[in-house]
Order: sequence, then structure tokens, then C-alpha cells
Amino acid sequence: MNCVKIFAVCAALLCSACVSTTGSMDRGDLGHMTRSLNTRSYGYTVIPDPTGTAPTAMIERFEVRDGDCAFDGYWSDCATHRERSELTQPKYSPNRFSNGSETWVSWWIYFPEGFESGDPASVNIGQFHEASGSGVSNMFKTSYGGYYFDNHLPSNSDLITLIRPDDAIGKWHQIELHVRWSRKSDGFFEVFVNGDRKVNYHGRTMKTGQVYFKYGIYRSHIDRFEKAKPGEPMPTQIVYFAGMKAGETREEIQVVKEALPVE
Repeated sequence: MNCVKIFAVCAALLCSACVSTTGSMDRGDLGHMTRSLNTRSYGYTVIPDPTGTAPTAMIERFEVRDGDCAFDGYWSDCATHRERSELTQPKYSPNRFSNGSETWVSWWIYFPEGFESGDPASVNIGQFHEASGSGVSNMFKTSYGGYYFDNHLPSNSDLITLIRPDDAIGKWHQIELHVRWSRKSDGFFEVFVNGDRKVNYHGRTMKTGQVYFKYGIYRSHIDRFEKAKPGEPMPTQIVYFAGMKAGETREEIQVVKEALPVE
């Protein structure tokens, strides 16, 4: 193998290990996603599966460190005790979810060994947000090592356990959602974890006419952590996602693992 070919192979391997473009993933009906506020290079990357057990050859890696807040000219995470590294459906995306529509959404999630939840701050790993700025419809939270569904409609709902703390770390879990978006009582929200239904909510699933999806790591109420643990920085958090996809049927959101290209 000549020097030119060796250089080409090395360059290809280097690029495959640290791809940060959000357009390289097939997310089905979710469409194109963009980064939300945080643009730090380590905050979002697409990398070969480091676990060896992911359902896809390439996975999405999110990381948030203490102080990772930003201001976009309109909203300031820094002024409101928030930090994040998320992808979001853009403002004018035709793939946002509208009143009366029905959809399936799936992702696989992995919390690496050593992951700390950051309690008593609020750490959310996925959320559906009202498009009109009327807050959140529902969120997926991590707290004290577990993973939970937080339904904001009704606002007094208790957290529903999706993954127990003793089962969350160091393994992949598949999350599947089946949702009818409605401002009326005919809506529903089902959540399946590794094929088992954990949530079977019937009722209003949105407050306005449209919601959009965000995923990654979103930390709020950081001042609670600062008061509870003065002088301590928020822990660095890393979460892996794989197979993020939306579709009209459950079959459409399944993924088939493909081998990494061999040079």
C-alpha cells in the first residue's frame, strides 16, 4: 500500500470517528434536526459504536459539561440556570407534529458507566415542546440513576418509571412511542421499553396545534444543585443514542444494523 493510499485510509478513519453533522442520520419522519444553542464541538458527535452492542454501527454521542450554557440573541440558558446539548426539529420544519396526527417514534439509549444524574437539578433526555412557546407537553427524565416519563398534561402527573436505576447503566434500551396528538380527550400516549408497554395514557397530548421533538441532554434548575452541593460543579454527562426514527407504523421505525465500511 503506497503512502497516498495509507493517508487516505487514515483520514477516512479519523473522519468516521468524529462526525458532527446532524444531516448524516436517517431519522425517518423526524426529518432534518439542528443543534439547539450549544455548538461546542464535543457536545454532539456521530461515532462508531464504542459499546459493541448498539443496534446500529454508528451512534450519536451527546456530552454536557459544567458551564455549557449559551445565548442565541433571544433565549439565554446562562441567565436561567440551564445547560444543554440537544438536537431539535427546526422552527419551520414540515415534520413537526400537528393536532390530529398519529405517529410512532423510536430510539435506543445508553447511559455509560459512571453516569451521574445531577440531582437535584432536572436532567431531561428527550422532550416534546409546544411550538407556540407554551411550554413542554412531555419529557423523558433521568433522576437518581433511572429513566422516567414526565407527562405535563395533566400537569400534576407523577413520574412513570421506564428504566429502573439498577437496570439503566451500561446497556442499550429501546424506547418506542405511539402517540395520537390531540388538544382534546381523544389523544393517547403509549411508551414501550424493550417491547414492554410502560405508559398507556389517554387524554389531551398537546395544548396548541403543533409540537416539536428535541433529544440529547437538557439540564435545568441547576441552582438547586448549587444550593445542595455548594462549590461542586455539575457532573459531566455523556449519553448515547442510536436508531432515532419516526414513522407512521411500528415497522417503519425499526432499524437494521449495518456493518461499518471496510477500506
